[in-house]
Amino acid sequence: MNAWLSAFVFWLCVMGLLAPARAEERTKGVRISRQTVQLQGRTVKVDLYEPVNDRGAPVAILAHGFTREPKFFKAWGQVLAKNGITTAIPEMPFFSNHAGNARGMTELLRLLQKGGLVQGVRPSGKAAFLGHSAGSLSALLAAEEMGDQVECWVGLDPVDSRGLGLSAAASQRVPSLMFFAEPGLFNRRCKALNWVPAYGGPIWALHVDGSSHADPEKPTSLLSRLFVGGWAEARHAIYEEYTLAMLKWAFFGDVSAERRLQLSCRDKRVTVLRKDVEEKPK
Repeated sequence: MNAWLSAFVFWLCVMGLLAPARAEERTKGVRISRQTVQLQGRTVKVDLYEPVNDRGAPVAILAHGFTREPKFFKAWGQVLAKNGITTAIPEMPFFSNHAGNARGMTELLRLLQKGGLVQGVRPSGKAAFLGHSAGSLSALLAAEEMGDQVECWVGLDPVDSRGLGLSAAASQRVPSLMFFAEPGLFNRRCKALNWVPAYGGPIWALHVDGSSHADPEKPTSLLSRLFVGGWAEARHAIYEEYTLAMLKWAFFGDVSAERRLQLSCRDKRVTVLRKDVEEKPK
């Protein structure tokens, strides 16, 4: 086995082909199911988290990163559904075809908006894309395709590929929340930071001080804890707190959530890189 192949195998192991470090408890009031769908002509599994109520719910689709799986984002599905947001976390149909994965996300959104897959609560018509690592690039490309049909998109320590994200960011008009961890191997030294000044729409961009590329996940894998800079509940909570505030503001017009975002400049846990979201959600 040559050096390149050895390094690649090590990457796969580190980035998650092991079981999560611990299982997550299910949240009361959340309906959880795993379903099989066709996205971009490929059969994939989708983990679906639905709020148990009789009101219409907005939809969030969360894309995992390179070599990762939906199981590393169980806590996201549960916390978002608990707050009234139907959340779908699909297996990405392609290994590294980010544009194809983006098309898979928009295909899944259309399926959900038509009432497919959901077992109880009906979609409200509002939607958002989220992504971690390379999944953030797919989320950005999906938001670019859907335009004003989505309320916002969220990037959790995004990773670019061949400048695709920079080009999409410049043409984007959808409100965005972007997080950045400390520079490292697995986030490509935060090269996606160039999305921030180029972004064409309203944006909050936050550097989570001391954070690793693994922190957005929950649960994460043991090797990610060991080799991707560690993982901490307190740091993960920052991503969760601000993402939830962004979605509550965009979906529900929650004034306290908007206030939480505005006060990010006083939060000693983060450094604000750009903050210019002034518009009210539709």
